[in-house]
Amino acid sequence: MARPKVVFDTNVFVRALINPKGINARLILSLSTYVLVTSAAIVEEVAEVLARPGVLHDTAIRKLDVERVLELLTRAPMVSPTTAVMVCRDPDDNKFLEAAIAAGAAYLVTSDKDLRDLGEYEGVKIRLPVEFLRELGE
Repeated sequence: MARPKVVFDTNVFVRALINPKGINARLILSLSTYVLVTSAAIVEEVAEVLARPGVLHDTAIRKLDVERVLELLTRAPMVSPTTAVMVCRDPDDNKFLEAAIAAGAAYLVTSDKDLRDLGEYEGVKIRLPVEFLRELGE
């Protein structure tokens, strides 16, 4: 069976770094069971959020861990969305759906309520990290 393509929202990476033993970190450690797909806009947002003053100082996140996440993202298959999506209450969230649609992804994993409220969009299932792991059988 082919591994499903998946797009992660920025919050998955940030929460994985904050709690290396939590569900979001488990997602990243489960990379062999799915294909993580990203876009330039997602990489840019993750890098920007992780570079914000205080992120490293106010949490237990180490610079080395941030670099590993950014390396993971740059090694992931990159898509260039050609179709604009404008369905999210927060327009900044549309980039995740655009990437998922461009990749033909089965899932968008997020803890963002604005995205989760959509449930599914254009065949992309929008799931909480715990729901995604459950559906993968992890």
